[in-house]
This record gives sequence, C-alpha cells and structure tokens, in this order.
Amino acid sequence: MKSCYLLIFLIAILTSCYSNKPLSKNILEDISEEERILILNQQLRQIEEGAKIQVKSISGKAIGVKYQYVSQDTLYANYNMPKNKFPTKIPLQDINEIKISKLDVPITIFAAGAGTALLVWMAMDGLSFSIGGSGLVF
Repeated sequence: MKSCYLLIFLIAILTSCYSNKPLSKNILEDISEEERILILNQQLRQIEEGAKIQVKSISGKAIGVKYQYVSQDTLYANYNMPKNKFPTKIPLQDINEIKISKLDVPITIFAAGAGTALLVWMAMDGLSFSIGGSGLVF
C-alpha cells in the first residue's frame, strides 16, 4: 500500500516541477490586429532559442513547440522533434496566447525535500517495498 502512495507522490512531483507562464496577461484582446502582432513579435524576440513554449491559436487549439526564431509576422518553431527537423511556420495573426514553460525552482526544492522525507520515513518504518520490479528493496 505504501508503494502505491509513493508512486502517486512521485508522479505528482515530476509533473509539478515545470509551469507554463503566459507572456502577456490578456492585453492582446482590446487592441488592433497590427498592434497585437507587433506586441507578440516583441515578446517572442525575448525568448531564447530552444525554449519550450505553448502556443494557443485563436480557434483554441494549443500546441507545444520549441522556439527557434520569429520574423516580422511568423513564428518559427520545431514540433515533433527529432522527426521534424525543419521549423514549423505559425502566423502571428493566428496566435491568441503564448506560454513559456519554465522550471519552478521553489516547487522543485519542496518536492525533492518531501520525497526524501517520505523515503526516509518509509525506510525507518521497517516496511519493505520494491521500486519498479528492479529488485531494489528498502
């Protein structure tokens, strides 16, 4: 039973270390199309090449890509790497929102500490459990 708790806890830890933070807070809704494209272009130029971003289209479809570069009116990003080696072109006029995926350091530190404490507690409790059938028993 404790190994089940450990598995659930590890899944929660691994999924909480990264967060998607929006580049802008809905300022793109009440402005003209030209201003919106200009703002998106300026924001995209601040992102480092290879950064993981989530692009949400005006139709509501979201896609995760690796940022490459931006031209005046087009975002170039890699999707489905390593199969697709050429950047995908995404017109800025079709983009509603962009979120950048960043490591959330405080949550990662807390999760690592909590995971270590859980392992120590289980080891000191004297109950054995195995991890992934690898024969590792505590």
